Amino acid sequence: MDVHDVSIGIEDNWIFYGDSITAGGMAPNGTGTGTFAQMINKIKPGNFPIAEGGSARAILSSHGAANISTWLSVFPGKYVGLTYGTNDAWGNQAGASTYCKNMETMVKAIIAAGKVPVISKIPYSKNQDISKYAPSYNDQIDAIYKDYPAIVKGPDLWTYFQSNPNFRHPNS
Repeated sequence: MDVHDVSIGIEDNWIFYGDSITAGGMAPNGTGTGTFAQMINKIKPGNFPIAEGGSARAILSSHGAANISTWLSVFPGKYVGLTYGTNDAWGNQAGASTYCKNMETMVKAIIAAGKVPVISKIPYSKNQDISKYAPSYNDQIDAIYKDYPAIVKGPDLWTYFQSNPNFRHPNS
Protein backbone atom coordinates (compact mmCIF):
# COMPACT_ATOMS: atom_id res chain seq x y z
CA MET A 1 0.00 0.00 0.00
CA ASP A 2 1.25 3.46 -0.90
CA VAL A 3 0.79 6.24 1.66
CA HIS A 4 0.80 9.81 0.34
CA ASP A 5 1.10 13.16 2.11
CA VAL A 6 -1.58 15.39 0.62
CA SER A 7 -1.20 18.20 3.14
CA ILE A 8 -0.04 20.56 0.38
CA GLY A 9 -2.70 19.43 -2.08
CA ILE A 10 -3.16 16.75 -4.68
CA GLU A 11 -1.69 18.34 -7.78
CA ASP A 12 -0.20 15.06 -9.02
CA ASN A 13 -3.22 12.76 -8.73
CA TRP A 14 -4.18 10.55 -11.67
CA ILE A 15 -7.12 8.30 -12.42
CA PHE A 16 -7.29 5.87 -15.32
CA TYR A 17 -10.62 4.96 -16.92
CA GLY A 18 -10.88 2.22 -19.49
CA ASP A 19 -11.30 -1.50 -20.04
CA SER A 20 -9.69 -4.62 -18.59
CA ILE A 21 -6.40 -3.86 -20.37
CA THR A 22 -6.21 -0.57 -18.48
CA ALA A 23 -7.21 -2.27 -15.22
CA GLY A 24 -4.47 -4.87 -15.61
CA GLY A 25 -1.86 -2.38 -16.72
CA MET A 26 -2.56 -0.01 -13.84
CA ALA A 27 -2.86 -2.70 -11.15
CA PRO A 28 -1.63 -1.40 -7.79
CA ASN A 29 0.58 -4.45 -7.28
CA GLY A 30 2.64 -3.74 -10.40
CA THR A 31 3.80 -6.24 -12.99
CA GLY A 32 7.39 -6.81 -12.02
CA THR A 33 8.46 -3.39 -13.30
CA GLY A 34 6.60 -1.53 -10.57
CA THR A 35 3.43 0.48 -10.27
CA PHE A 36 2.74 3.65 -12.26
CA ALA A 37 3.89 5.75 -9.29
CA GLN A 38 7.05 3.69 -8.79
CA MET A 39 7.99 3.94 -12.48
CA ILE A 40 7.47 7.73 -12.45
CA ASN A 41 9.57 7.96 -9.28
CA LYS A 42 12.43 6.07 -10.96
CA ILE A 43 12.48 8.63 -13.78
CA LYS A 44 11.84 11.66 -11.60
CA PRO A 45 13.00 11.09 -8.00
CA GLY A 46 10.98 13.03 -5.46
CA ASN A 47 7.83 12.65 -7.54
CA PHE A 48 5.52 9.85 -6.45
CA PRO A 49 2.08 10.51 -7.97
CA ILE A 50 -1.18 9.16 -6.64
CA ALA A 51 -2.70 6.77 -9.18
CA GLU A 52 -6.28 5.55 -8.96
CA GLY A 53 -7.88 2.82 -11.04
CA GLY A 54 -11.27 3.43 -12.61
CA SER A 55 -11.31 0.66 -15.18
CA ALA A 56 -13.56 -2.35 -15.57
CA ARG A 57 -13.77 -5.54 -17.59
CA ALA A 58 -15.78 -5.46 -20.84
CA ILE A 59 -16.51 -1.73 -20.63
CA LEU A 60 -17.17 0.37 -23.73
CA SER A 61 -16.64 4.06 -24.43
CA SER A 62 -20.42 4.49 -24.18
CA HIS A 63 -20.22 3.51 -20.49
CA GLY A 64 -17.56 6.15 -19.96
CA ALA A 65 -19.54 8.83 -21.79
CA ALA A 66 -22.68 8.05 -19.78
CA ASN A 67 -20.90 8.13 -16.40
CA ILE A 68 -17.94 10.50 -16.71
CA SER A 69 -19.63 13.47 -15.01
CA THR A 70 -20.55 11.36 -11.98
CA TRP A 71 -17.08 9.85 -11.80
CA LEU A 72 -15.37 13.24 -12.07
CA SER A 73 -17.53 14.65 -9.27
CA VAL A 74 -15.79 12.35 -6.78
CA PHE A 75 -12.27 12.58 -8.22
CA PRO A 76 -10.31 15.45 -6.67
CA GLY A 77 -7.21 14.99 -8.83
CA LYS A 78 -5.91 16.64 -11.96
CA TYR A 79 -5.12 14.03 -14.63
CA VAL A 80 -7.74 11.75 -16.18
CA GLY A 81 -6.49 8.93 -18.37
CA LEU A 82 -8.88 7.52 -20.97
CA THR A 83 -7.98 4.19 -22.53
CA TYR A 84 -11.16 3.04 -24.17
CA GLY A 85 -11.55 1.47 -27.57
CA THR A 86 -10.42 -2.14 -27.64
CA ASN A 87 -13.88 -3.43 -26.74
CA ASP A 88 -15.54 -0.88 -29.03
CA ALA A 89 -13.32 -1.94 -31.95
CA TRP A 90 -13.70 -5.66 -31.21
CA GLY A 91 -16.06 -6.63 -33.99
CA ASN A 92 -16.73 -2.91 -34.60
CA GLN A 93 -19.36 -2.85 -31.83
CA ALA A 94 -19.65 0.91 -31.66
CA GLY A 95 -18.46 2.17 -35.01
CA ALA A 96 -15.59 4.63 -35.16
CA SER A 97 -17.79 7.75 -35.40
CA THR A 98 -19.84 6.75 -32.32
CA TYR A 99 -16.61 5.97 -30.48
CA CYS A 100 -15.33 9.45 -31.39
CA LYS A 101 -18.50 11.10 -30.06
CA ASN A 102 -18.20 9.14 -26.80
CA MET A 103 -14.56 10.14 -26.39
CA GLU A 104 -15.38 13.78 -27.15
CA THR A 105 -18.14 13.71 -24.52
CA MET A 106 -15.60 12.54 -21.95
CA VAL A 107 -12.92 15.03 -23.04
CA LYS A 108 -15.36 17.96 -22.83
CA ALA A 109 -16.47 16.89 -19.34
CA ILE A 110 -12.87 16.53 -18.15
CA ILE A 111 -11.89 19.96 -19.47
CA ALA A 112 -15.07 21.56 -18.05
CA ALA A 113 -14.18 20.08 -14.65
CA GLY A 114 -10.78 21.82 -14.81
CA LYS A 115 -8.87 18.58 -15.25
CA VAL A 116 -6.44 17.35 -17.90
CA PRO A 117 -7.42 14.51 -20.25
CA VAL A 118 -4.73 11.98 -21.17
CA ILE A 119 -5.61 9.68 -24.07
CA SER A 120 -3.63 6.75 -25.42
CA LYS A 121 -4.04 4.86 -28.67
CA ILE A 122 -5.91 1.55 -28.75
CA PRO A 123 -3.39 -1.30 -28.52
CA TYR A 124 -2.62 -3.57 -31.43
CA SER A 125 -3.88 -7.13 -31.09
CA LYS A 126 -3.28 -10.28 -33.12
CA ASN A 127 -7.02 -10.88 -32.71
CA GLN A 128 -8.38 -10.01 -36.17
CA ASP A 129 -11.74 -8.96 -34.71
CA ILE A 130 -9.84 -6.11 -33.03
CA SER A 131 -6.98 -5.33 -35.43
CA LYS A 132 -9.32 -5.06 -38.43
CA TYR A 133 -11.20 -2.10 -36.92
CA ALA A 134 -8.85 -0.49 -34.39
CA PRO A 135 -6.93 1.62 -36.95
CA SER A 136 -10.08 3.59 -37.83
CA TYR A 137 -10.69 4.14 -34.10
CA ASN A 138 -7.11 5.32 -33.64
CA ASP A 139 -7.66 7.73 -36.55
CA GLN A 140 -10.50 9.19 -34.47
CA ILE A 141 -8.11 9.61 -31.54
CA ASP A 142 -5.76 11.56 -33.84
CA ALA A 143 -8.67 13.82 -34.81
CA ILE A 144 -9.54 14.35 -31.14
CA TYR A 145 -5.90 15.25 -30.38
CA LYS A 146 -6.10 17.88 -33.11
CA ASP A 147 -9.47 19.28 -32.00
CA TYR A 148 -8.64 19.43 -28.28
CA PRO A 149 -5.09 20.71 -27.70
CA ALA A 150 -5.56 20.44 -23.90
CA ILE A 151 -5.25 16.65 -24.25
CA VAL A 152 -1.98 15.10 -23.19
CA LYS A 153 -1.13 12.40 -25.71
CA GLY A 154 -0.76 9.11 -23.90
CA PRO A 155 1.29 6.19 -25.16
CA ASP A 156 0.92 4.87 -28.69
CA LEU A 157 -0.14 1.40 -27.60
CA TRP A 158 -0.86 0.38 -31.21
CA THR A 159 2.76 0.82 -32.30
CA TYR A 160 4.20 -0.67 -29.12
CA PHE A 161 2.08 -3.83 -29.19
CA GLN A 162 2.45 -4.21 -32.94
CA SER A 163 6.16 -4.66 -32.20
CA ASN A 164 5.36 -6.80 -29.10
CA PRO A 165 2.14 -8.61 -30.12
CA ASN A 166 -0.37 -10.65 -28.16
CA PHE A 167 -3.91 -11.85 -28.75
CA ARG A 168 -5.84 -9.40 -26.60
CA HIS A 169 -4.33 -8.37 -23.29
CA PRO A 170 -0.78 -7.04 -23.05
CA ASN A 171 -0.18 -9.36 -20.09
CA SER A 172 -1.26 -12.55 -21.91
